[in-house]
Amino acid sequence: MIKEINEKEYQNKLAKAKICSICYRKYKKQGNNASPINIGTCCNECDNLVIIARINSLKTKKLIKF
Repeated sequence: MIKEINEKEYQNKLAKAKICSICYRKYKKQGNNASPINIGTCCNECDNLVIIARINSLKTKKLIKF
């Protein structure tokens, strides 16, 4: 029988094990916020992708003029 868990429980387990929520590799130290790419924490390598996504979302908001 497969136990079903919700997204928050799954992300908490990844964070406790220090596993990146984007690439699923182990990371050291604290980890980084993976939003807007994913929920949870990510490694330093994937954080570069997250920063690019954040910058792009800011550019899009300026074009749309919210």
